[in-house]
Amino acid sequence: MKSIFICYGLAWFTAIIFVLVMAVQNGRSWLLSVGTLWYLPVGTAISLLIAALTLVSIFLNKGQS
Repeated sequence: MKSIFICYGLAWFTAIIFVLVMAVQNGRSWLLSVGTLWYLPVGTAISLLIAALTLVSIFLNKGQS
């Protein structure tokens, strides 16, 4: 169970860092501009992809043991 929480934690951490990096690169008006709303789903998709891959690997490891 701990590994699942660690994986989700890493996924959220990655998404938050991604969003923060984009915010810093684009300045303080980042949240106000409409074009940058594209970055939020991209960050979310990346984190969901990481979470999905880690869950699949956990299930594969359980199946082997």
